Amino acid sequence: MITAKNYAAQAEVALINASKRYLSVGRKDQTEYIGALARGIRQGVKFVIPDGGLILDDNLRGIMSTPVRLPFEVTVIEFAVPHYPSKTDHYTMHKVVILCVEFGEDGDFKIHPMMYLMGAGQAFWIPCAYEAVVPFEDQLQLREDGRVEFKATIIPSGALDDNTDKNKTRDVHTEVITKCIGSTYELLEALTCTNIEQSIYQQASPKNAQRIKSHKAPIYETRCLTLKTTKKESFSSNGGLSHKSPKQHLRRGHIRRLEKGNIWVNSCVVGDASNGIIDKHYRIKK
Repeated sequence: MITAKNYAAQAEVALINASKRYLSVGRKDQTEYIGALARGIRQGVKFVIPDGGLILDDNLRGIMSTPVRLPFEVTVIEFAVPHYPSKTDHYTMHKVVILCVEFGEDGDFKIHPMMYLMGAGQAFWIPCAYEAVVPFEDQLQLREDGRVEFKATIIPSGALDDNTDKNKTRDVHTEVITKCIGSTYELLEALTCTNIEQSIYQQASPKNAQRIKSHKAPIYETRCLTLKTTKKESFSSNGGLSHKSPKQHLRRGHIRRLEKGNIWVNSCVVGDASNGIIDKHYRIKK
């Protein structure tokens, strides 16, 4: 389910206002950094992804040990996070915007997350105190415990200053940047599938200039991913077409690797119930 709507513009407005506050108290470094984030959001091509930041949710098998690049030099990702525990006393995170910026000629890119916190009678956007540098080559590896190991390097961002609670930042913001790295890879994996295409989720408002003059958030064009439907096919265990009907069972969604590229196969019920039913139960590891 997708509930996010125009989060990028909301985050941009909040960053512009924060930049003005920093400038008024003479904090030049934070002013420049936060201003750059706002400009990046404005310039980037924006994508909305499902709540929780998961798309295919297959442990990124489709791009394991495979170099992937951003679809655009500046890419913005937004999604809702239902009641994400922020490990603070009073706040929970409900919205996320990720600014991804490619730098150099090697396809390396940086991830800059922003989060919307609610609670204690307040609600506000803040940039994450950490960012990630993601290499183009050999980005993902599978550990022995079955978890994905990211090759991204987490470093302090320009939003980290002397007034930040270092211990709380280490707990909360490190968790946020790790989550955002995974969600970025979710988008990149989905885009490798030849049967997944970009569609317009939200049209840009033709009155954006007027909205900005009236101190309202602009409404940006935002894209989503759409699975192109194909005719149903039955495959045998060796990958070839089969006219035999196996026992009815649930086939979970998965990446299928073909010479022309990845395709995503949705979960579905397959087989003939008259030959028996196999009841499969799946658990999602968290």
